[in-house]
Amino acid sequence: MQRADATNLRLVGGAAGGPSDAVPSNAPVLRLLPRTTEPPSRPPRDARQHRAAQRAVSDENRAAAGLAPDDARSILAARVAESIEGGRAAVLRPIARRNLVAVGAALGLRPFDTSLVIAIMQDRARAGDATPAPDDARLSMIPSPGARAVDCAGGRGTVLVALLGAAALALGLFAALVRWVTRS
Repeated sequence: MQRADATNLRLVGGAAGGPSDAVPSNAPVLRLLPRTTEPPSRPPRDARQHRAAQRAVSDENRAAAGLAPDDARSILAARVAESIEGGRAAVLRPIARRNLVAVGAALGLRPFDTSLVIAIMQDRARAGDATPAPDDARLSMIPSPGARAVDCAGGRGTVLVALLGAAALALGLFAALVRWVTRS
């Protein structure tokens, strides 16, 4: 029987374990013996290889977090950056805002989501960086048009299940009422 720590238990027969008053001389005795075989160890990892692996994972995570160039949010962000005037003042004329909301709607974004993209890009311009950044985490928090369509379809299914449940409950209550009235 092998234990997880540094010792092995081995059954040793006879009185080889030493004299004892409580144990008969012919009873087997357990003794702790030092471990004879070392567990296989992993080869030490080179620190440079470890850092390179961490860097590769980090780069891949950053690339996955960014928006694709053909993403609606990225396209709209580029259009907003082109429309912003006044440098750090980040002025957007009302007609330009209306046009951007129309572009957002054409791309499948809700007016609210389009306004969020505009606000994010104006904030970037006020901070001194008016170029659209596909890796901006704030843009990726806005739901994409495709993701929202899936959510809406799931919402309709949930409403349908709730309506069917309510109809079944109403039918059950009606049957109980009829039974109660006919008994009297």
